Amino acid sequence: MAIGSFFWTMLEWLLSLLESINNFDGFIADLISAFIPIFLAVWLSLRFALRKFATEKWWEKKAAAYEAIIEATYHGFRYYDEAMHEASSGGEIDEETHETLKRNAKAADSEIVRIMTIGTLKVSQEFLDRLQQLRRDEHEATQTTSWSEHIALSYDAYRNCLTDLVLIAKKDLELGEK
Repeated sequence: MAIGSFFWTMLEWLLSLLESINNFDGFIADLISAFIPIFLAVWLSLRFALRKFATEKWWEKKAAAYEAIIEATYHGFRYYDEAMHEASSGGEIDEETHETLKRNAKAADSEIVRIMTIGTLKVSQEFLDRLQQLRRDEHEATQTTSWSEHIALSYDAYRNCLTDLVLIAKKDLELGEK
């Protein structure tokens, strides 16, 4: 707002200068009368351009936040997806793949907790609520005594959450179907 107050101060000064001179004509009068509309046009153009730039940058930051969380959730989903596939086929995934998936799932969980803690700046409350529901669903899955039931419940929790998160992000970023 300092630019706005500067503008109004400058305009008041110019108007008082014009009022103080009764016979104000010639080159200086033409120069001042041409300067005022040019100054106004430039000032308004800059103000609107900067506002548009800030809005676009904020949108990009929101989109990046949504993308990071959805990607983290996907890594959690992949862990349980592979575990479900392993359980249904009766086979086992190799140790290296299992460790990679487990590491990615832990990193995903950390990212989800981080976003739930500081995410209100960039993501919608509905998005955060859905992540909170995922955490409750995960906790519920750990309360089972059967490993296969735990895997199935966690898989469903992540799969449903991913679907919901994508829809919520599209709605908040106004990326609806056209």
